[in-house]
This record gives sequence, structure tokens and C-alpha cells, in this order.
Amino acid sequence: MNKQQHITKVLSRARSLRAAKDQPGQLHSYREFLTGEEQRLRLFHAQGAGGVEFANARAHVIDALLRNLFKNACSFCLGDRPRAQIPLLMVATGGYGRKELAPFSDIDVSFIHEADKPQDKDAVERIVQQILYLLWDIGLKVGHFTGTFERSFEQAQADVQTKTSFIEARLIQGDRKRFDRWRQKFRKKVIEPGVDGYIQERMLDRAARYQKYGATVFMQEPNIKNGCGGLRDYQNILWMADV
Repeated sequence: MNKQQHITKVLSRARSLRAAKDQPGQLHSYREFLTGEEQRLRLFHAQGAGGVEFANARAHVIDALLRNLFKNACSFCLGDRPRAQIPLLMVATGGYGRKELAPFSDIDVSFIHEADKPQDKDAVERIVQQILYLLWDIGLKVGHFTGTFERSFEQAQADVQTKTSFIEARLIQGDRKRFDRWRQKFRKKVIEPGVDGYIQERMLDRAARYQKYGATVFMQEPNIKNGCGGLRDYQNILWMADV
């Protein structure tokens, strides 16, 4: 079975998830889904799938889980109110945004919104809490951010790791036009004014890694992620090229 066939079957099984009326019922359903999909991923790898294929397929599994969680949280928190009325985006960032999700790695997800009315702010808070609590109860490690457009820009300007993770942002659930507008503003307000500074920060990051892990490829026990010529160097090139 190739990767696309595997992903198609994952999406089909995710659609068969039924929304339980209570949280314990939802938790059981999601745990069962995730346990089954993780077992299938191991078989997919054992049958010859490479590391990149595996990481990409696992990202699709988490996508399917999060989309279902989002829809059920909206139904639970909003009642009869249409989901489209809530100006909320659920966005994958970092390695998850790249669809490179290794086993046991954190799930980095951001909840970015334009809620200004009190009832919308309250709805966003309840939806996000519902999703995060279930993710934690399922047993996933989650790195998360919640805030308005402006708050996300401020956070990215203050922290280079956040800025980098937002460069790789990918929409999971929410209005596509709103997401595209956020991305355009992010590049205009955060990336374009600070290209030289960002490249300098990435070069400083490289120097710090080399100091810690070695500045030569001729290491007997190289750190293949952070060492010289490793995965992080490759990603650094992509990030600098992107800006």
C-alpha cells in the first residue's frame, strides 16, 4: 500500500468517528482511533515506507483527529450557532506544519482568531479549552499558542522560534480566506521588515549549535539533527530562503 492509499484510508476511518454526547465517550472514541492508526503506521513502516513517508502519514493522522475534535468542540460549545460565525483558525506550525511528524514528537498547533465581541471571545476560549483538554487526556504532547492576529505578530517579533514556526504555518481548520489574510499580514508586518535580522539570528543559532555539537562533519558520533551538516542546517537553508 502506498502513502496516498494509506492516507485515503485514514481519512475514511476518521469520517466514521461518531460524536459522543459526553466527554468520556469522546475520549474513548479518539483514543481508540489514535491507537489503531498508530498500529497501522507501524505496519506501514514495516512494509517498507521510509521515514519521510511515515512522518507525512502521521501528520495526516493528527490532521484528521484535530479536524474531528474541532468540529465536535464547536458543536458542543456553540449549540445551534453556525461554526462559520466564529473567526477562529486552527493552524499547524513547526515540524507538524511541514507534515514532518516523527513518533512521540510534540504536536505544535496555534489557535489564531479575530474575535472582538465578548460572546465570540468566550466561544473561542471554550472551543480551544475543549480541544486541548481532550488532546492532553488522549496522551499527546501539545505545544500551543492562542491569540489574535496582532498577538501572534507580537509573539513572532519577540521570539525567533515562534517566528520560524509561523513561517511553516499550515491551515488545519477554519476559513481559508482568513488564513491567507493572516499569512499576508504576517509577512508584511513580521518577515519583510526584518529579513536581515532573521538571517543573522539563524546564523547565530547555527554557531551556537556548532559550539555545542561540533563544527565538523568528521565526528565519530555526530548529532544528525543539530550537528554540522545535519537536519537543522538543511532546515536553516530553507527558512532563510523562504524569507
